[in-house]
Amino acid sequence: MHRGRFWAAGLALAASFALLYAGSSSAATVTLGNANDGSYFDDVFGSDIMLVNVELPDATVPSSPVNGTVISWMVNDPQGKFSIAVLHKEADGDYTNRHTSDTAKLNSLGAVSPPQPSQLGIRKGDFVAINVSANAHIGVGAGGMDTSISPPIPSGQTATPNPYNPYHAGYSAVVRYCVVPDVTGRRIRRAKKMLRGADCTVGEITRPRHHRRKAKFVKSQSIAPALSVSDRTPIDLALGKKSH
Repeated sequence: MHRGRFWAAGLALAASFALLYAGSSSAATVTLGNANDGSYFDDVFGSDIMLVNVELPDATVPSSPVNGTVISWMVNDPQGKFSIAVLHKEADGDYTNRHTSDTAKLNSLGAVSPPQPSQLGIRKGDFVAINVSANAHIGVGAGGMDTSISPPIPSGQTATPNPYNPYHAGYSAVVRYCVVPDVTGRRIRRAKKMLRGADCTVGEITRPRHHRRKAKFVKSQSIAPALSVSDRTPIDLALGKKSH
């Protein structure tokens, strides 16, 4: 494997593990990435390779702190074809590829790429890896650590990574998750709107056998308010009559 290095100016990616709230709703995201504010190496690889950041310059481990969905990703200083993968780290240090995104052709040398949309489920503790095509360019920053796997792990398979390198690849990913709102006592229509506004999934809705037509208010919900869960986790609702 040939890994050439040439200095290139870097631009800042999203801050590590910053909680971002969209508008006035309870929808929440967390960015898995690096707070880059210096220069980057412009790395070039002679063959297809998978890079995994295992430590950022501030010594944090960039695994997901929540269950959720990777909704977008960016690459620093890219030129070539890229995709991302969600990896589960096994107890023995190997990685299993849960799934891989579509491939994107990027050309943003000297800058950060536009956000690339995705819909990859991710679990707490999983890592996001970047797949770099042969002869593609990607920015690499000083500090932190990454590891490489060549060829990239296919979806559903497991592989052993190479030893750690004393730098980190310039990429980030945004994970969307659900902070469960309190919808008890709300009309069902309003409850559904609140759940969807928080990027939660509306689950099964049950009504009592008697007074079904009057059962328009949420009496209980399957997941307690204020808990953080995957945005794909269904929140079941039990309905009843309005309490006096």
